[in-house]
Amino acid sequence: LAARAWHLAHPALLSAAEAAGFAAGGALLAADAWERAWHPTLRVAFDELARRERSEYETGDRRPSEDDTASAPITGVLRTDASTTPIGAALSLDVREIETPCPRAVSGGVLLTVVGEIARARVTEWRAGRVIHATAQLRRPSRYLDPGVPDQERLLARRGTTLVGTVKSGALVEVVARAGLLAEAAAAIRAFVRRAVTAHVGRWSPRAAAIVSAIVIGDRAGLDNEVERRLQEAGTYHVIAISGGNIAILAGLTLGAFRIAGLLGRSAMLSAIAGLISYGYLVGGG
Repeated sequence: LAARAWHLAHPALLSAAEAAGFAAGGALLAADAWERAWHPTLRVAFDELARRERSEYETGDRRPSEDDTASAPITGVLRTDASTTPIGAALSLDVREIETPCPRAVSGGVLLTVVGEIARARVTEWRAGRVIHATAQLRRPSRYLDPGVPDQERLLARRGTTLVGTVKSGALVEVVARAGLLAEAAAAIRAFVRRAVTAHVGRWSPRAAAIVSAIVIGDRAGLDNEVERRLQEAGTYHVIAISGGNIAILAGLTLGAFRIAGLLGRSAMLSAIAGLISYGYLVGGG
């Protein structure tokens, strides 16, 4: 219709046809993206495992869990560096394979809680981009149906996470492959920043060190709930997020250094662009 309107030199019809075409395309793309986010292959495999475990419980006269759960060995790529928690460590994993009676490749995100002191001791080994293998107890995210409370399951699904799980010990998590050269280098730089901040800021205030790490490399794992709540209530939570403010400061410092050196020009601009892209890769896509 748009092509016919263009051939007939009918601008109103051409505009309407183009608008309708883009709207239809956007609606189809959004529907497809939501279907892949809400029902990824990992979720389908989990539902099958959960049904099988529930039937086994019922056959054996054992009371099944109120929520669907399934225990399975999984293999996947770490999305971010692991972070310590009061009970162990937290991992964000992009699952690639799940071992069912018929092992198969899957896709989907999982948030894992690894329990115990071993996990806290090994947290530096679990860096973004590395492939790990672990046996986890999987379940769907908790849903809060109170009026005015957002649906956590849907929020996580939009961010690419469809399941949560627990690993009983850090000894059950095995690194089976390292990341690429660039990913390993970026992880090493983030680890250096954390050590430096802990050594020079953490000795005065662990809370201040957590805030500095959040501002510099976007690592908010060390922030306690009280700090996050107070920042949100004050309307300043964006300060600890990697956003336009960080980019503006870095760009200003970079170009200021080139100006002082008397090297402003195309080379300085390209160098600043390369530096900003490198920083974006360092702190992660989020």
